[in-house]
Amino acid sequence: MDFTDLYKHASQLCAFSPSGSQILTATYDRLIIRLASTLQITRTWEIDPAPSASTNILKGKSSTTTRSNPTTVTATKTGGITGIGWSTDEEYVLACLAGRGIVEVRSAKEVEDEELWEAKIQAGIEGLVRSEWAPDGRSILCWSEWGLRLTVHSLTTGQSTVIPQPTYPDRGYAFSRDGRWLALATRKGGKDFLNVHDALEKYTLVRQSPLPTSSIGDLSLSPDGLYVAVWESILDYKLYILTLDGRLQATFTPSGPYADAGLGVRCVSWHPNSGFLAVGGWDDKLHILAKLADWKSVATVEMSVKLGADSGVNVWREPASWLEATMHRGFVQYSPAHLPLTLPSVRPDPARVPLRSGAAQLEFSPCGRYLFGRSDATPTALHIFSFPPPTLPFFPQLHSVLMHEARVFTARWKPWPEAGGYRLAAGCEGKGAVYLWSDENEWEGEEGEDVRQGMADCCSVPAKKFELKEIAWSPDGNGMLLFDKDTFCCAFEV
Repeated sequence: MDFTDLYKHASQLCAFSPSGSQILTATYDRLIIRLASTLQITRTWEIDPAPSASTNILKGKSSTTTRSNPTTVTATKTGGITGIGWSTDEEYVLACLAGRGIVEVRSAKEVEDEELWEAKIQAGIEGLVRSEWAPDGRSILCWSEWGLRLTVHSLTTGQSTVIPQPTYPDRGYAFSRDGRWLALATRKGGKDFLNVHDALEKYTLVRQSPLPTSSIGDLSLSPDGLYVAVWESILDYKLYILTLDGRLQATFTPSGPYADAGLGVRCVSWHPNSGFLAVGGWDDKLHILAKLADWKSVATVEMSVKLGADSGVNVWREPASWLEATMHRGFVQYSPAHLPLTLPSVRPDPARVPLRSGAAQLEFSPCGRYLFGRSDATPTALHIFSFPPPTLPFFPQLHSVLMHEARVFTARWKPWPEAGGYRLAAGCEGKGAVYLWSDENEWEGEEGEDVRQGMADCCSVPAKKFELKEIAWSPDGNGMLLFDKDTFCCAFEV
């Protein structure tokens, strides 16, 4: 794996363009576009941090502001950039300055002998929490403070559509894959509702359905856009499957030997074919709901602490002190571990906020062959489950376990599977390295099934002071962004 030099960023504000050819970064009040292949700067803008008129009045300050020194004051204190984004066609980029109530839009392409296009959106007295691009690349969604409204601004017509009382600014909404439908959770009169808006008709409300939830925690739209999974907050372990027009299809709550509701649903993940839904709570059990079974649980797998000798699980262990032994410039393989084995585990501390317990992350691989789970009960382990192809009986099982020296805080599938298999990248706390797993080493097993044992590697970032904080694959899967607190680099497979 080849790494670039380190570059500055602010608050992990760094994103690949939709094609993966460019990278947009932000440092306080400056936007920078770089080529992904060389990280050469192609465009740069300085964003005026002056607040909107409404924000100025509410804060009781003069409209004249003095630019703060970005090297000594954080973006939050100076009202600097809090969010960035690419339009889907890479024509424009946006910079959100939530503290100033402003969203600035700039043309990403340099046109000679023509005046560059730009736009500014100023929030009113409702304030601004965050903003993002709509899938059409010509509309911007802005969430106000206190859940008052979601405003959709069209850059082509200059008109705005106001959607009142969204439940959350950072969750509780989803677009269909084609970008036409917006499913949005709203709350009024103490009741939850599911709104469906038509993005092609100026976000007209086409359906509003009451939800069976008492206090919705979040929602997730199936990849085919036909079903919506909504679940309660931490007060109850209940998940509902509805059609997009609001018809209730099923209600799921653990039963039988898995009836411990705990603190409810923590995370879910749709299978890419929309036929399965993985549900994880605040315990270590993952429930698999199936469409053909009317969204009942057809399997329950567990992120086990104890692995038996006959479990057939591939266990990989991170070599001890390999970073120090290679002087932070190593590329080493995991060591295979022998069964039976007990994984290091921790008991949840009820006094800790937020509570660390149960399924912290779930995600299916791009084609649905694998599902990884990350549990706070076994924080240094990563569980990978395999799903059989449609020609074989449905029996998901634990395929591999990756063991590490430090807590695993994130993992990401490569967007596009390689010819040789899938690839998963993970990061551990306090480590300047990226951990890679792929399902290579294939052979033909019984009944013609492809058996993949997998391979696991540890790859250090060649820098003296670098602690990985986040991983982001490029959309084309050719590289990834690796974030430290204040710097980032790109990694490319060679």
